[in-house]
Amino acid sequence: MKGKLNHNYNIFFSNISKKAFSYITVKFPSYNRYSHIVGDRDIPFYDMYRLMSTSIESIRDKGRYFTPDKIAENIVNDLDIRESQNILEPSCGIGIFFYKIMDYAIENNYDINLFLNNIYLIEIDEYLINILKLLILYYFYKNNIDFDIDTIKILNDDYLLMNVDKKYDIILGNPPYIDTKFMNNKKGQYRVLYKFGKRNLFSMFIEQSIHLLSNDGKISFIISESFNYLKSYEKFRKLILLNFGSIKIEHIGKNKFRNANIGGIIITISKPGNGHIIFKENNIISKTTSENLIFDNFILPFSDIDPEITSILKMNGTLDNHIEYLVGIQTNNVKEFVTKQYSNGSVPYIKRLKRREPYWQTFNYWLKICELMDVGNVSIGKKHLKYANEEGIVFNNIDNDSIFNAVLKPKGYLFDIVVPFLKPINGDIYSLLAYLNSHFIQYILLKLNGTPHTNIGDILKLPYLNNGYDKLSLMAKNIIELKTKGMETENIESLVNNEVYKIFNISKILIVKIENELRKKNIIIDKVI
Repeated sequence: MKGKLNHNYNIFFSNISKKAFSYITVKFPSYNRYSHIVGDRDIPFYDMYRLMSTSIESIRDKGRYFTPDKIAENIVNDLDIRESQNILEPSCGIGIFFYKIMDYAIENNYDINLFLNNIYLIEIDEYLINILKLLILYYFYKNNIDFDIDTIKILNDDYLLMNVDKKYDIILGNPPYIDTKFMNNKKGQYRVLYKFGKRNLFSMFIEQSIHLLSNDGKISFIISESFNYLKSYEKFRKLILLNFGSIKIEHIGKNKFRNANIGGIIITISKPGNGHIIFKENNIISKTTSENLIFDNFILPFSDIDPEITSILKMNGTLDNHIEYLVGIQTNNVKEFVTKQYSNGSVPYIKRLKRREPYWQTFNYWLKICELMDVGNVSIGKKHLKYANEEGIVFNNIDNDSIFNAVLKPKGYLFDIVVPFLKPINGDIYSLLAYLNSHFIQYILLKLNGTPHTNIGDILKLPYLNNGYDKLSLMAKNIIELKTKGMETENIESLVNNEVYKIFNISKILIVKIENELRKKNIIIDKVI
């Protein structure tokens, strides 16, 4: 590890001049040993930041992902920071938000001394603090700022375990992303302290920051988009909806951070406000209100759900009281058995990353329950066995194309180990199958869960289909019959879409919006007739 640390110091000192080196070593005399590698020119400050941020290892099990400077700049510019405000960055890393805040202060001709006295930085990693101080001094050198770095409030501590009684006007940054199930030390302490955000470190950072926010303060964090959708965060989202007057969600997409493929959002919340929620994605802005996202039995994601959709959800109720369901059969040796016996086909468990066809899946992807039972060494409950011998519906809950498709499961066949089985309690299974495969449902599921993982909880939140059974049932049966013969079904599927829109009295304006958004995201490629 020592070699890696020296390597990063070498990168820093080899890109500054003797004059800059002299300026920095006045504060850090111990770095005089690097004088032999000092360069003959000073590179621009943000070039230096990028060099350092890309040379320091991104560590997944520490949730360490360095923020691109342009994203940090956009966050700071949106906060309307004033020079008298107390500002906290609780997981500052090597300081990108600090530099962008300083840029903002310089551009607005703020009193730099006053401004710096009101900034508080916290970082748990002592090595990053050393790099941070070097970069701060280089920033001061490049911007002709005369300020004693030792008076800047930089704390080497665990933000989540700190007992802080100060209130802050601005709390911002990029907290670490670590699910607590991957943590060993401190997990117990964190879960005792944080009731709402106990699933992940980033949500704990939000919870701690809410407690430390002044009455007219703002929080702005880069967090995982899972906060918007996961059921485990519903109570937390409700807390924010009920206690903050202004909420802004900006989607920044995937692959924005080095060595991280997670989808991110910027969430900005403030206590004062008019109850509006603003969404920004691909420079398109939309709005809703807090009331539109609060339901009796669940909280909608922070997403631009059309008021017409929320009205349908509230007026029609949801599917949770109208279907029975069970998560997939648990077995000990399905994969081994299928590999040996079904070389040309398998249960969907093996093929789950293959994009499935809606309505009907060829039997090559199914396994008869009786054949599995004959093998032995299988753990199947009575309820699983019961449902395996019933006709029902299964759906792909993990798909590399992020597309939901419902499939009819015939009697006597095993359904996917990780995929839920469902059937209507009182109703026709074919009409439910058609309904679940409609564009209307694709759109609502996209809003309920923008991740590639559709779960049974999302299905339970769908609006209840209370009429139109006969037409949809006949259409679904017709589609299945044609699919088993290898024939095209696009025209009938379009009729299904039109019928569902008609059942829920969807306006033409919303239909156009739904179809355009689904095509834009490559969820559908066809058009409604």
